[in-house]
Amino acid sequence: MTRNRIKISVVLLSAAALLFLSHSDAKAAGPVESFLQKMNSSLVEFTYSFSTKGNMTIKGDGKATVQGDSFFVDGNGMEIYCDGKSRWTVDSYSKEAIIEDVSEVGQDFLTNPAAFLSSFDKVFGEPKMSKGTFSGKSADVASFLPIGKSNVSSMKMFFAQGELLGAELSLVDGSVTEFKVSGMNFLPVDKEKVFSFKDKDLDSSWVVTDLR
Repeated sequence: MTRNRIKISVVLLSAAALLFLSHSDAKAAGPVESFLQKMNSSLVEFTYSFSTKGNMTIKGDGKATVQGDSFFVDGNGMEIYCDGKSRWTVDSYSKEAIIEDVSEVGQDFLTNPAAFLSSFDKVFGEPKMSKGTFSGKSADVASFLPIGKSNVSSMKMFFAQGELLGAELSLVDGSVTEFKVSGMNFLPVDKEKVFSFKDKDLDSSWVVTDLR
């Protein structure tokens, strides 16, 4: 699953730029604050497309659902389930699944985006607001810089009339991931929503690696 894991890591890293807001206590201003409040009190669904430029050029798209510290991402032939405690990376085509303990994924945000999600407020400072453009549209730009050592060098989020257009994530290796978001729906919190994966229901043809 090595090559696919690299691809899905980029997908998740892109999605993480949106998902982190669901449980970040970082200071915010303007459209970021408004967006944060909506994320904190909703089950959020959206679709996205992304493009990464650098040592490896990757393009793709996917859809995501997030509620609190749990999320589901479906993109590039891979599915990621996270219930806040465990994370399942599932490749149904190759019949492979990897299970990890979210609490032990560490601070490697490139390969462990769950750590990125749960530690945003510890990694980034208060955003600086400015004016700019995104995909040819005028936008309010929220720029974030890391507080300490991180794989991420900067983050930008782009808003128009309070709506999130997309984001740009720059890594210290010089690569940049840009993604566009669409169809973002803020739904009532669903306490019955399940974000875990039933790995025990898989038959013997699957290769399951449990790292917990």
